[in-house]
Amino acid sequence: MLPRRFGQLLGSCRWCYLSSYSEVCSARSALLKEIRRRIVRMSSLPNQLNNMRQMGMDTERGSVPSSNCIDEADGYTSEELVPGPRMLQRIVDDLKKKGRIFVLPLRDEKAMAAIAEPLRSLVHAGVRPEFVIDACVQQPHLLRAFAKKGDRAFGVIETIVDNCAMTFEDAVRMLTTYTDELLSVEAESVQRRLDVVLGCSVTAGHALGKAVRKCPALLFASTPKSMGVIAESLSGFFSRAQISVMVANTPQILLADIEGLESKYEYIYFHMRIEENEFGLCERWVDMSLEEIMMRHAFLLRTGAYTTPDPKRPQFKMENPSLKQILDVPDSNFATEVAGVTLEEWLIFRGLTDKVNRQAGMEKPFERIKPSMRKAFERRRKEASHREAYAFDDFVTD
Repeated sequence: MLPRRFGQLLGSCRWCYLSSYSEVCSARSALLKEIRRRIVRMSSLPNQLNNMRQMGMDTERGSVPSSNCIDEADGYTSEELVPGPRMLQRIVDDLKKKGRIFVLPLRDEKAMAAIAEPLRSLVHAGVRPEFVIDACVQQPHLLRAFAKKGDRAFGVIETIVDNCAMTFEDAVRMLTTYTDELLSVEAESVQRRLDVVLGCSVTAGHALGKAVRKCPALLFASTPKSMGVIAESLSGFFSRAQISVMVANTPQILLADIEGLESKYEYIYFHMRIEENEFGLCERWVDMSLEEIMMRHAFLLRTGAYTTPDPKRPQFKMENPSLKQILDVPDSNFATEVAGVTLEEWLIFRGLTDKVNRQAGMEKPFERIKPSMRKAFERRRKEASHREAYAFDDFVTD
């Protein structure tokens, strides 16, 4: 149970009197930090953290083992488990055994204290000292990062923990994997990027953490302003609930090129006539090129596997494959399972289409339609189909 003071702390937070969204975010962040610090002091951390560490993330560029996998027979002395000169010396000695040489400013007490400060902050936050030592030994660039930009490194780690329901160990692993990228931004800048994601109705905690795990570049790529522009552009086409689903499933959408993104969802919606709710269920449309989307659509039309939906004939919409079935499958499955042909036929069609497009050199591969012009576009399409059906009238003379 939480102390009674926690209830007072929560009750004293007057959200209704905050004048801006930024103040709400700052107050929420401060509240989360205070609650976390009090929990760390009052809890028996070893049992809780061992369970939480099972949620550790795998990375491609490097990994730090889970705390419960650290060999207790390493023989750390009590002084080495206290963040300070002795802990740093133990890390340097272990690195030397692996052929990595680090030189510590042993005679400069201020420099040594500055290097040890982020390690001290991690231990005070509840991270086991053994984990800190092992992380720096297995990933030497982490020690270098703490030595050069210790305050920024811990600030970024703390921001990730406060917003994404990650453990400090998970945040350290993420910093280990994207060290240069994360240290190129301030913790405040990381917070603003996360605020853009939160503004897309992705809730703080596990939902936001899942989005960050899917696309860690949200923390450092692009800029908060550019991400906000994309979110605003999406709001002009999709509902808030649909944007929430899309950002949760494909968070990289906030890092995409705005022009390319608009052209793709305009084509899918107006020319393929696929409804907005299918965008959130499809993952590859954000990363797939417009040319590939158009080729798959054209091929399905040629094979008869797709019929442009007509409001007066809803059965066509029911018989068509979904956007996820069209785009979220490799070429072999698309050809055989969706189009109902052989892979060779699809590859030949794609090669010929590429050649024709290169020769044509079209700047605009399809007519761009804005939402406000949808009715006019539908009228033109209806009139065009009517004239095509009665083409013989064009040859009637008086």
